[in-house]
Amino acid sequence: MAPTVSCFYINYNRDPVNIIFINFDNFIKVMFNRRSIILTKNQLVFNHELFQIYVISLILTEDTSKVERVMIDDKVYYGISTMRYWKNFYLTNFYKIISLEKSAHRNPLNAREPKRESSQKKYNKFIRSFYNYYYSYDGFKEGHIVKPCRVLNEYYLSETSEIVRYLEHQTQVEALIFILHNYGRDIYTAINKYIKLS
Repeated sequence: MAPTVSCFYINYNRDPVNIIFINFDNFIKVMFNRRSIILTKNQLVFNHELFQIYVISLILTEDTSKVERVMIDDKVYYGISTMRYWKNFYLTNFYKIISLEKSAHRNPLNAREPKRESSQKKYNKFIRSFYNYYYSYDGFKEGHIVKPCRVLNEYYLSETSEIVRYLEHQTQVEALIFILHNYGRDIYTAINKYIKLS
């Protein structure tokens, strides 16, 4: 099976958060800014915070089976089309190509599956760096990485807002038809006029 790739990106003027997951048959390569690590699927699942970020990356990535090829100054760069989180404010509702930070000139979909996971020492170093971004210094506030439940909530609201508007409009039309049939044109006109003013 060919690898798939997904991305979770938070835009900051300095030091953005760029987390890329390359999913192979048995392993997952995680690239976090300029660091990378190879995890087993179990290691990813058992790391609650990192696994949530992985799930969000799958939701926000336009197509996990595709990478974009971009030419800059006669050099080929590869990137992933994904929705970004803008600073600590909001989720954008459009896709943008996010460049791979590590191995930017190689197509991640052509990579071979790793033979084994990273060492425990490398894993600990990577996770410590990830947690420094995920949690604030006091451990209570949000760190540099916006919490997945907040991102998911914003994604859900943006994806369903058009449906909600349609349902509200449909309900309003049905209510006005009911008023017209049961109470007459005078009351219908007054209520419809009030609705248009508000």
